[in-house]
Amino acid sequence: PTTLTRFWLDSDELHESSAPLNSIQRQLVRLACHPEPSYRRKMLCWEAPSAPGDTLHPPDEWLRLEMLLFPEAIKIRLADIQNLYIIPSGPLASFPFAAIQSAGVPLGWSTNLSQVPSLPMLQALLRKNDAQAGKYISGKTRPFHMPPLRECQGLVCAVSQFPNASAISPLQATAHEAASLLSQLSPNSLLLSDNGHMRQTFERLQQHHALSDFDLLHFATHARLHPYHAQLSHILLNEGVLYVSDILKWRLTARLVVLAACDTAVGHILPGDEQMGLPHAFLVAGADSIVASLWSVTDAATASFFHHFYQVIAPGDCTPAEGLSQSRLNTHKTHPSPYNWAAFTHVGII
Repeated sequence: PTTLTRFWLDSDELHESSAPLNSIQRQLVRLACHPEPSYRRKMLCWEAPSAPGDTLHPPDEWLRLEMLLFPEAIKIRLADIQNLYIIPSGPLASFPFAAIQSAGVPLGWSTNLSQVPSLPMLQALLRKNDAQAGKYISGKTRPFHMPPLRECQGLVCAVSQFPNASAISPLQATAHEAASLLSQLSPNSLLLSDNGHMRQTFERLQQHHALSDFDLLHFATHARLHPYHAQLSHILLNEGVLYVSDILKWRLTARLVVLAACDTAVGHILPGDEQMGLPHAFLVAGADSIVASLWSVTDAATASFFHHFYQVIAPGDCTPAEGLSQSRLNTHKTHPSPYNWAAFTHVGII
């Protein structure tokens, strides 16, 4: 792209600002959005604080990106914003907006942040939220609180070993991750592990319309993004896969779907800038809220991140987006650079 256009809705007034992109700015966007981890590390492995209490020191390239994407007129408004929906276009669909700083603090810590695939999808989600609540939404969206985890019927899918072991690395931490989550959920929750027939179980649940019984779905496994055909992107099971086209046939009432796998938040950009991928498929199937990753994350770091995330949302007094904000801040204490804590993003109703 040779031009960047920013739209933002302030109360009932729509603002627009356009700026040309020179070759250097286009390269900076490419570095920050490229799926290859080495590119992201160049932008997101920031200099550590020199003293306790100091903030991280982003490189000059990142600060130039911040000014490009969030000019001062927008940053001033962010100081008063609690819930922020971002509808990115083109390559920015995989941009880590959680690492953008406002008043010296990353948005991913201070703001309930959600990246939504498209404006029509956001409108559909807000209408759905309005219908469920039976109240008119005027100007502000109500926080979407999770019930206490002990009241949630969950479906936990955890895969540690894969059929093609030479090509797909095992995930040693998923079993512990699943056991920890299952201990916090309702007793009638379901665990799908290496010993079961996962693909057949999902097909049986779908046939009996039982997938709508679950309040929370958690997938701890690998995932694969198909760069040209969105319907072929998939979640790996112990035998077979779940394609986007499979998920689109489901009927869910889940309040939260967690995709604790690599590259699950990104998708294929279709004409009209509609981003198709796993999060979009779960939203179309009926889920309210998705947590997914923008790039490859390690097995152990993912398990640690979500252990804290579920501790935060367990009492039922916050939204998934709020839980993500607190988990990012907690991870920052031991792994300061955004490369370690900005990968996980929220998609759906805040």
